[in-house]
Amino acid sequence: MDDTTTHHRIAIIGSGFGGLGMAIRLKEAGVEDFVVLERDADIGGTWWANTYPGCQCDIPSHLYSFSFAPNPDWTRTYPEQPELERYLKGCAEHFGVRDHIHCGCEVRSAEWDEDSTVASAEHTRSVHCTGADRFPRRAKRAVNPRSSGA
Repeated sequence: MDDTTTHHRIAIIGSGFGGLGMAIRLKEAGVEDFVVLERDADIGGTWWANTYPGCQCDIPSHLYSFSFAPNPDWTRTYPEQPELERYLKGCAEHFGVRDHIHCGCEVRSAEWDEDSTVASAEHTRSVHCTGADRFPRRAKRAVNPRSSGA
């Protein structure tokens, strides 16, 4: 392995709502050894990538937010892209997960080695995740959907 390889217990792909939500919950649970791999230049997932005129959510803002981070300051019932992007960035800062996010890292491949319980994700900087055997079987399935689960 070259000097750009990093090792983490958990790798999360993407920094949209799902990825940020997972990162925040891990941090709240006291887990610090994780990385969020984001291919784009900044966090926010679709709400960073899509900036076309009129881009907005078709779900009411009070429902389209984290249950643990309600936003009483939504300006519209159906928020537009810039407001959603600000909300996600604000959550990343507020919950202290910003330093775990690596932007500009497109995942090219990922594989699971059942025998060694190691997942590897190749992107612009190689990442290896170890220790999956310490996770409950349910979490392991999320990483390895082809697992028998037995």
